[in-house]
Amino acid sequence: MNDDKPGKQGDALDVGFDALREEMQDVQAPDHLERALLAAFNATQAARPAQPQAGVAGMAGAWLAWYRTSRHWMSSALAISGTAALVAVMMISPVRTPMEARTAVKQLLNEDEGTPFIAIASLQRIGEEPAPHLVDADVPGSWLASLGLPVAPEMANEPVHAQMLLSESGQPLAMRLAP
Repeated sequence: MNDDKPGKQGDALDVGFDALREEMQDVQAPDHLERALLAAFNATQAARPAQPQAGVAGMAGAWLAWYRTSRHWMSSALAISGTAALVAVMMISPVRTPMEARTAVKQLLNEDEGTPFIAIASLQRIGEEPAPHLVDADVPGSWLASLGLPVAPEMANEPVHAQMLLSESGQPLAMRLAP
């Protein structure tokens, strides 16, 4: 276990760094290395293209410089305004309450005939089936929601009466809500 206190460790580090600083004061880069670095820097600066100052090119350069300095605050402003617009749209758009969702499901359930089938398999597969048969079934509301029907969250686990169109082997082909 380490019994050293943080203050003691900091003091030991300070002593070590002080000794390292004293030793490094006498260390100098060789003169030929410094000259080579300076020559490379000057060559790089000479090879840089000159910045356009006048005319259309000067305006483009000025615009590019302005864009580089302002793009961060512009993106922040656009993000904030987009969020505000999204919140405004969400506030004014109608939201279905759970009661309205139940009413919509009840309207589908109360129709005796004419409730459309919802295809579970492809239409080609349904058309090719030689002898499909209709079976009454109770399905969970969550399964109906996965098919795209409006189901209130509190009704997700409640069974809903439906008619299933099955193939000869018992595979579901289509379903409709039954009254």
